[in-house]
Amino acid sequence: GACKRRPLPCPRDCGEVVAAECMPSHMEDECLLKIMGCHFKPVGCNAQVTRGGLPQHLADHSQIHLQLLLASYKRRQDDIEMLRDSVEAARVGAVRDMEAAQLGVQQVESAVRRFASNDGE
Repeated sequence: GACKRRPLPCPRDCGEVVAAECMPSHMEDECLLKIMGCHFKPVGCNAQVTRGGLPQHLADHSQIHLQLLLASYKRRQDDIEMLRDSVEAARVGAVRDMEAAQLGVQQVESAVRRFASNDGE
């Protein structure tokens, strides 16, 4: 078999020459020509840039990234408010149900007492 340490040029032509055994790691974690998503993808930036071009993309698009972050923050605040309202509505419903159950128990207890007092006569 071929030597694991034989030097190979990066298949992406980034200019690096890497030991064959290290090529998978280079391709995944180091190659400056690897295409990757912007760090701001979770908030809506869909740019695909090379690892080497990422710092420039981040610098060139900082204003857009801040706008995306602000919009995401506002959506999360709206989500939190909606969840707060849902929790409050559930709490009010649970209190109402508990009060109704307590009233039902009181009515049953009253009926049992009446029955017991009628039975003893």
